[in-house]
Amino acid sequence: MPTVTDARDSETAPRPAGSGSPDVPEPGLHGWRRALRAAVPVWVTAYVAYVAVTYFAWFHPANGPAFGQLLLTWRRYDAIWYAEIARLGYDNPDRFAAPVFFPLYPALGWVVDHVLPGGTTTALQLVSAAALLATLVVFYRLVEVEFDTQIAGRAIWLLMLFPTAFFLALGFNESLFMALMLGSVYAMRRSHWWLAGALGGLASLTRSVGFLLALAFVFEYLRQREFSLRRIRIDVLAVGLIPAGLAAYMLYLWAVVGDPLAFTNRMDTWGRHLAWPWTAFVQTFQWVPDKPLLHNNNLHMLLDLGLVVFVTVFVVLALVGPWKMRRDQLMLPLLGLALILYSTTFPPWPSRNEPFMGAPRYVLEAFPAFIVLARMKAMERPYTFVALMLQGVFLAHFVRNGWLA
Repeated sequence: MPTVTDARDSETAPRPAGSGSPDVPEPGLHGWRRALRAAVPVWVTAYVAYVAVTYFAWFHPANGPAFGQLLLTWRRYDAIWYAEIARLGYDNPDRFAAPVFFPLYPALGWVVDHVLPGGTTTALQLVSAAALLATLVVFYRLVEVEFDTQIAGRAIWLLMLFPTAFFLALGFNESLFMALMLGSVYAMRRSHWWLAGALGGLASLTRSVGFLLALAFVFEYLRQREFSLRRIRIDVLAVGLIPAGLAAYMLYLWAVVGDPLAFTNRMDTWGRHLAWPWTAFVQTFQWVPDKPLLHNNNLHMLLDLGLVVFVTVFVVLALVGPWKMRRDQLMLPLLGLALILYSTTFPPWPSRNEPFMGAPRYVLEAFPAFIVLARMKAMERPYTFVALMLQGVFLAHFVRNGWLA
């Protein structure tokens, strides 16, 4: 394990070729093949484990679905909304809140459904599976270039061990967003600005939080030019591609449902509203003492709070202390913090008794936390032990139609 002095000295020390410096990339195809070889075992292991947990989740009572219908138990909550959108579109009177769910993921499901048999649920599951593999490949490559191969290998495993990581593998849009976001970040670090903008635009078509990539783009672009306005070139215009994704969706909603802001105006279905980032924390500490510790609401609130705090701590450690990232990497933890803040600024109304609703899966996107965790090798075994048990419990609860995240 590196000492505190070693970690701090690495901030300013010159980095030779192959050491992970973003200024000295390794040969492209060779690096991506290595990333694919590292990602495939993680991807396969995850799905094998998820199928096994889904099967044994029906121990009691012994009335589970037919084996051929087993994986349909992954179709819960938001996954149902995405399947309905892929099948019927947004102008559906039975799904008034459909515009809240951004279009790229269900659109890809619609395309796959028209190419392969199996229906929209199967199509969306295939999109998620492909996107998860892409997420692992790009995340490995990003960490390998920024740090080294060993840290990259640990980072993708630790990401998939996180208690709510199964949302990346099921019929949700998290893996697609992460693949596009990480691809955009990787392109920014390599100064491929037009590619970064294009991937960022697709990310903003996948989730509303994608607009944060525009802020990351501006910061990283200016940092690479030493914040000198004289060094700005025409490629800075690529940042416009990121909000263009959201703008395209707004134009579509205007044409289809008559309201370009329907993705925010129809959030009342879940009672979400804009609030200060600390509102959810305050509400949790106010409400937990009102009920028994093992009350269902308390279990949810404490779970949500614990996962958000855990990820936040490790993102902060990317900014301060012996594990902080180099100065040239500052954009990474800043983006991670922005993603966490965004996930906590739209809590539901107090009547929902779930101030962090959705946050346990949204914090998966704060990828710098898993990089720091991978660098802290002493944390690997205790984290693996606890996270693996929790993920098994949470997935079993989820497939039996228990509410989670």
